[in-house]
Amino acid sequence: HSRGDLSRDDLLFLLGILEGELQARDEVIAVLESERTDSARLAAQYGFSGPENVLRALRRDSLRAHTFHLENVYEKPIAEFKQMLETYKCCSLRVLDLLFELSHSHGRTLTKLEGEDSSEDVLLHKSNGLTSRLGQDRQRF
Repeated sequence: HSRGDLSRDDLLFLLGILEGELQARDEVIAVLESERTDSARLAAQYGFSGPENVLRALRRDSLRAHTFHLENVYEKPIAEFKQMLETYKCCSLRVLDLLFELSHSHGRTLTKLEGEDSSEDVLLHKSNGLTSRLGQDRQRF
């Protein structure tokens, strides 16, 4: 297709594909960068080099900090996610309200413009009648 042949839906579809490709590229870059991390340095700094020892390291750190209570690691992210969903719902409703107002405003503007067009037609018809009468009067004299 040439650029003029693509519909709005085609362009949105292609934009979605491009966005997915960019996200995939970013994920691949992140994975490649994480693979380059020196596991020996991680082991020396944190006492482990792979994800299998993460919970053991967290337990070790809590023992060193003398904090023996374990928090539920899912409660805070879930609460934040629920808050984000509520914010999204509010924003979505606001956008829908704005679109509704815009639709009505657009309709009123179209009605007003159509009214102006019809009044212009009436004025043009009257003006043509007056011009023809003036032309007739001019021919009489």
